[in-house]
Amino acid sequence: MEWNGIVGFHDRKYKRMNTIIKKLDNLPLTKSVMPTNSGLTFYQRAFERGADGVVGGWECVDYMTIPGGTQFGVHIHDGSEELYVILKGHGVALLDGEEHPVGPGDFLMLRNLGAHGLRNPGPENIELLCVCVYLGQTHRLIPVWDAAGDTRE
Repeated sequence: MEWNGIVGFHDRKYKRMNTIIKKLDNLPLTKSVMPTNSGLTFYQRAFERGADGVVGGWECVDYMTIPGGTQFGVHIHDGSEELYVILKGHGVALLDGEEHPVGPGDFLMLRNLGAHGLRNPGPENIELLCVCVYLGQTHRLIPVWDAAGDTRE
């Protein structure tokens, strides 16, 4: 095994990468396009299925930023589960129609077909790790519109 200094360890005999290392500072900042968002929220995708040789049940691994006064919109996954790990900031998890305060060190297991979102009423960013695991043959992301705030025609 040798360290290649860029992405990880390689096995010379089998020419396969065993470990991948990425730096958060090198990941592009992407605006979330969740239609139920309130304000701009962002993610930095480290890994996703089909890229960098990632196989198995992984859908993606993201570092998310929810700025103060914004909300990562409520949605449902049909065909995957997510794990949120709150790293910085405090906010309100919106889980199946109920509100739950969250902060650093909280883990949220977001089951398949459960409605979830994250609101940041405070002035500081919420930063979290999101790990999404693929469960089967299909995966759909379903926005959940708040009937009181839905302004669609």
